[in-house]
Amino acid sequence: MALDLSKVDVVEFLNELGMNNVRDEGKDVWYSCFSDQHYRGDANPSASMRKGDTAFYCFSCGMHGNAVSFLAELENVSPIQSAIWIKERFVGASVPAQSNVVDNVKEILSSKKATKTDGRLVVIDEVEATRRRIDWKSQEAWLAYSGDVRSKDDYAVEYMFKRGFQPDILDKFEIGWDKISQRISIPIRTPDGRLVGFKARAIDGLPRYIVLGGPEYGFEPYQTRKILFGLDKAEIDDEIIVCEGELNAIAMHQHGYTNTVGISGKIISDEQVELIKQHGDRVLLIFDEEEDAVNAAKKLRTSIITHIVPAHDKDPAEMDATELTWLLQSRKSSLLSLT
Repeated sequence: MALDLSKVDVVEFLNELGMNNVRDEGKDVWYSCFSDQHYRGDANPSASMRKGDTAFYCFSCGMHGNAVSFLAELENVSPIQSAIWIKERFVGASVPAQSNVVDNVKEILSSKKATKTDGRLVVIDEVEATRRRIDWKSQEAWLAYSGDVRSKDDYAVEYMFKRGFQPDILDKFEIGWDKISQRISIPIRTPDGRLVGFKARAIDGLPRYIVLGGPEYGFEPYQTRKILFGLDKAEIDDEIIVCEGELNAIAMHQHGYTNTVGISGKIISDEQVELIKQHGDRVLLIFDEEEDAVNAAKKLRTSIITHIVPAHDKDPAEMDATELTWLLQSRKSSLLSLT
């Protein structure tokens, strides 16, 4: 059975691989190119991937190919492994005999090899976090929550409070409001606390998350695959918990699981694997889908004791402390024998 790239949801594919500034434009989906040929990054997206066949092209650096070559270069794996991952995760069918995959990959791979970036995380002035911060304990914040809404950032306060987040945890993670994108802003920091960017969350509308940056901001978007969100604030003894998304990680901290970090999307990058290995002796994965946790565990289990939380109905940001404790303590499954 051939690998049918027409079944790949291009928006989902790019978002889950941590691409910045993904924008659905009908037949094509635009995103910021990850090639290192962009001197100042690619804040104004110059690359697009076509729906139907996943053909992509960067109009700035010329990088091109399709989903197979894209993922192979991004994750530094063989085209065969890339095709298998796409088959498992994005096409949703069982993997055929490898020879069939090999034959198909030969037909669909681009003749030009993509260029992978070794892009660095660039430190941003702390004033950027300060100007976006909300005083979550102020009288004005509580008035916003009570319904006396006067400005757009008051809607942000109402949204976060109604989702169950408390002022202390919102202050701890410096959650604020970005006036340019009109979204809730989440500062992104390196393990030693240096500010390198912002993730922005829509109150309503799509896409739910974007990475801030570009000429209008005065700083470039950070690379999501190089970050474990919350690692600078995590209290890790031996076990590190990894979940999907920034709000889920914040919710875990609020419920007392301060050894939690978050990834952007569903796929753990090589850089994130290294960070996990550096900071923990064992890892627990709590993903929205058990299949995604299993795929992530395959990248971790050879070098660190790895467990997953099996399938569950809610994500951490939707659970109360009792539900979360029951889930983590009574549904942990060892992956030490995973093949």
